[in-house]
Amino acid sequence: MSADRGNATTKNWGSVTRRTFLKGAVAAGVATLGGIPGILRAGQAPAYPKGTKLHLLTRINFIDAADKVFLAQGAEFGKQMGVDVMIERIGENDVMPRATSAIVAKSGPDIIMFQNNYPHLLSEGLAEVSDVAEALGKEQGGFMEIFRVNAMVGKRWLGVPYGGLCNTLNYREDWMKEAGFSKFPDTYEELRELGKKLKATGHPMGQCFGHSVNDPNSWCYTFTWAYGGYEVEKDGKTVALDRKGALDAVKQNTAMWKDCFDEGGLSWDDASNNRAFLSEAISITSNAASIYFVAREKFPEIAKKMNHAPSPRGPAGRFYHVATQHSCVMKYSKN
Repeated sequence: MSADRGNATTKNWGSVTRRTFLKGAVAAGVATLGGIPGILRAGQAPAYPKGTKLHLLTRINFIDAADKVFLAQGAEFGKQMGVDVMIERIGENDVMPRATSAIVAKSGPDIIMFQNNYPHLLSEGLAEVSDVAEALGKEQGGFMEIFRVNAMVGKRWLGVPYGGLCNTLNYREDWMKEAGFSKFPDTYEELRELGKKLKATGHPMGQCFGHSVNDPNSWCYTFTWAYGGYEVEKDGKTVALDRKGALDAVKQNTAMWKDCFDEGGLSWDDASNNRAFLSEAISITSNAASIYFVAREKFPEIAKKMNHAPSPRGPAGRFYHVATQHSCVMKYSKN
């Protein structure tokens, strides 16, 4: 970051301070944290950026209804603020390369909605939004620590958190019972036994394991932690993937992969396991709520036969990976 970032939030664009404008602009991406009604409850907009064009980039939602709600929120924000809002939606895995190109070119969307630790990876290209985040946090009761870890770089917020999600194991309850299990396994060892029987009957487990944003991470992190492994030491710098826990996790996962999984998952992305489960090609997969919402709407017979389970336990315990989501303002933005 350049040395003058500390004063950037008070710089004026005409008669509107950047801080004032951002308080209104970010509202479109934080509706779940209070949204436009909360920000405008004083009876008037906190900013008057008439004629401004605001370009927001986000991922295509896995649930169609969620996209419709978000687009409606953007339109309502534009109407109340007198802003021309353009919401652009692209594939989840395309957001990062698109953002990287925009930062290099110093041109592109004003706000990009990122996931996980992306604010750290792109910190040089993001504007500080500490004033907005702290104000919202104070108003809404504060942020969970995981949002601070992912969206704060040093003592600066480089993203305003707007949500987080945690995967469960989606499974076909009817196939599980046919395999001789009355309840979902509590440990990874028990899951491996169920997976063997399911694969033998043509109903393998399935997991996207390629270079994708959330589902591969959700499976790998929870599995690695359950066996006592982790990425780095507490200093945040020393790589620990060669420690016993991480190596045990790799060995156990490799064995499970051959015994239980559709091995084509090495090329899958976050949408692939959704499609595979809903087409009845796989029996168990780690996923967020999207599979169930789509099943309930479009595949009601599958919805009736599926259920959800928490992550199994390993030798070191039971863990969960939470995917965090943030609205980030690009430093090159003129707004």
